Amino acid sequence: MISDVEHTVSDRRYALADRVRSGSILVAHHDKHHLYNTAAAYAAIGRLGGFATQTYAFRPTWSRSISRIRVPRLAAEARRCDNHFDERLRGHVLLHCPSRERYVLSLLLGGVGTYSPHSFHDWVSELVVRNGWHCHTHCTGALAIFGACRSRGTLCILEQYVADRRQGAELLVDECDVLGIRDSAAVLHGAGFTKEKIEVNEEEYALSDAIVAGSSFVAQSLTKAGVAKDKVVVAPYGVAAEWFRRGQEWRQRRAGERLEVAFVGNDFVRKGLVYALKAVAGLGDKNAHLHVFGSASAHGCEHFVSSHATFHGSLSPGELGDALSKCHAAVLPSLWEGSSLAVYEMLACGLPAIVTPNTGAVVSDGVDGFVVPIRSHEAIAECLQRLFDEATRRCMSLRAKETAARYTWEAYGRALRNGLGIR
Repeated sequence: MISDVEHTVSDRRYALADRVRSGSILVAHHDKHHLYNTAAAYAAIGRLGGFATQTYAFRPTWSRSISRIRVPRLAAEARRCDNHFDERLRGHVLLHCPSRERYVLSLLLGGVGTYSPHSFHDWVSELVVRNGWHCHTHCTGALAIFGACRSRGTLCILEQYVADRRQGAELLVDECDVLGIRDSAAVLHGAGFTKEKIEVNEEEYALSDAIVAGSSFVAQSLTKAGVAKDKVVVAPYGVAAEWFRRGQEWRQRRAGERLEVAFVGNDFVRKGLVYALKAVAGLGDKNAHLHVFGSASAHGCEHFVSSHATFHGSLSPGELGDALSKCHAAVLPSLWEGSSLAVYEMLACGLPAIVTPNTGAVVSDGVDGFVVPIRSHEAIAECLQRLFDEATRRCMSLRAKETAARYTWEAYGRALRNGLGIR
């Protein structure tokens, strides 16, 4: 027998699907690049009204050519737009040009820009209302848009790329106490967990008709925050095959060679870098070495860095794919996450990944990696010890590639569309 609650959930889902099918969708992207793939998912079935952005626009070769001209402000605008062209969205791009320089550049490189002195959010709201579109945009960037458009019948879809911020902030404040970091406010600001952003995000929950989460971890945190379960659509992310699926051979470790371990992230505290550093340091420099890719610093762990870790800084996707393929394993022991794209990329490169339940990863414990408790460098070290066995690591490496092969951006698009009830 189906309960009244289940009937209510089904009714809400059907109502959502009917509204989604009633019009085209504008995807608004301010700073989250995976929304290119969200837009492509709608474009694949002819439901994309437009892709509104400030940073995506032109063929990289064009913007590099323009950047050579001796007009500093114009050259700077070209560099901002470089390497963001996606052929799947040709004809759908709506570029917000808040400056005359950006508008001139858009004219030189194809004429897709619109000069508007208004804010990005006001501009997007105007587009949605004028064209009668629905809107899909990212958390902490949706409030003004949803507030302006919801009363006009716009369907508001929120991309929640991180688990509930209020719960995350509480954990990070506690972590600062554990690590002896006095300026917890700076840590929260860097993670995007300020009081202002928490309140904005919670208002977005209330205004949204559907919330897209990249993992069950995000979905569970939203339910705990009071969001109705039937409002949340889980759509795991994907990996760019052209950058992270090069070759089929696993990286064999030669006799006497140390275990090269990759960490990818831009946040020292939230990503759990200190625990990765301590785990590798405990194994000894002759046995293991940590390679940190991204802008995360060694704050508070400087004494580990000289011999046990190398900080490579931020790399382009292609450079990161090459770097990961030279490692043997990966670790991302996040305290609070959404669905880390880095883990998909690690798996695609054949790296068994050591993660936590809070990483929101697609790793299966003991199959293609390990799932360890948060804040446990001992558990990470134990897993790395197991990966010294080449037979174990080879088996996990092959399983890692198999897992990544299931998580394509096309699969993400299908999960998104199915969750929203559109085909």
